[in-house]
Amino acid sequence: SNNTDLADVSVRGLVSLTERPGDVAIMTRFQGQVAVFRATVPLGVSIEAWPKSRNVVDELVFSKLNALGIPPSPECDDATFIRRVTLDLCGRLPTIAEAQAFVQSTAEDKYESTVDRLLTTVDHAEFFAKKWSTILRNRRDSAGYQAGTFAFYDWLRDGFYDNKPYDQMVSELLTASGSVDSNPPVTWLREVASTESRVEDAAQLFLGQRIQCARCHHHPFEKWSQADYFHMAAFFSKVTRGEGETPEQPRFVSRSGVATAKHPKTGEALAPAGLGAEPVTLAATADPRDELARWMTDENNPFFARALVNRYWKHFFAVGLVEPEDDMRVTNPASNPELLDGLAESFVDSGYDMRSLLKLICTSTTYRLSSDANEYNLSNQSYARYYPKRLQAEVLLDAVDQVLQTHTAF
Repeated sequence: SNNTDLADVSVRGLVSLTERPGDVAIMTRFQGQVAVFRATVPLGVSIEAWPKSRNVVDELVFSKLNALGIPPSPECDDATFIRRVTLDLCGRLPTIAEAQAFVQSTAEDKYESTVDRLLTTVDHAEFFAKKWSTILRNRRDSAGYQAGTFAFYDWLRDGFYDNKPYDQMVSELLTASGSVDSNPPVTWLREVASTESRVEDAAQLFLGQRIQCARCHHHPFEKWSQADYFHMAAFFSKVTRGEGETPEQPRFVSRSGVATAKHPKTGEALAPAGLGAEPVTLAATADPRDELARWMTDENNPFFARALVNRYWKHFFAVGLVEPEDDMRVTNPASNPELLDGLAESFVDSGYDMRSLLKLICTSTTYRLSSDANEYNLSNQSYARYYPKRLQAEVLLDAVDQVLQTHTAF
């Protein structure tokens, strides 16, 4: 069982449900074969009045709550919303003027226009650049080298400010060559210094697939084999680190030659292939990472868009549709698969427009729900209310400085 609060499995395979409502998944594994059974355990409360459904997010969340028979909390007040959305999109408290203007506004589109305004600010770009700097391991090295750290951060910030499409951002990162001063995304290659760490990082960050176990053996809870792992590793097999102008600024290039990775048990030279995809034959002069980026960002890739929308859903709601957010294996299904697929489809249709995705979430009624629980949804994990979450350290410090009118210098 993926949730023992809802269901438990005995050593003889008998599944027993508790009295708590929700969704639970039961995994069965036998001789390398894996299957999952999903069950919805309803509370069964009759719900006569529903909050207004504003977009596809609400349609799919409320459909799930209706199946469970769990009534949602009412919408929060305007003062709560402006604080919530400013913290979530910009990593800061709203100013007094912003809060007062929003609360006093009678405009019908004040929620949409506020979200649009926040998404185009430098604050938003900087906040999400910090978020992705953490995800992409952007940090000073042991010798204290900082130039690449700031250059990579600036590249991320400018991309968010210009609303660079997500597929373009990831493609530029995966295929980065040169040195930090000419191409800041190579900082990621410097941090993930081996072929194994690159393939594992790329799979986990951008596909939600933890394939580390498959490096040595067949993944026990997934379908990925050693062959799948080393097919992916072949994409990075030609990346070479060379001398730069300084030891802190190495150059990364793709050398000429056939891209392959050796299977550790059979010794077979495996050609590049995406997870679940057919191997590809590339010219010796080609950079195989270009093909990796093309396969990964293709609109038919079953992992790419879903991994990003799940990560962003957790950013706003504290609990991902899949938990942990970067462990999206078959045996760890989403709590609301229809919502995950609906968000991913909308994201792809928008051209991987991250602002469009954030606006879709932040203008939904689901996002506006109060964090105050009713008698039925205190412990439910189906987004029947807004889940409070702690502020990040940087955000909390900025908030303290803002309220006290002080400035912490570093």
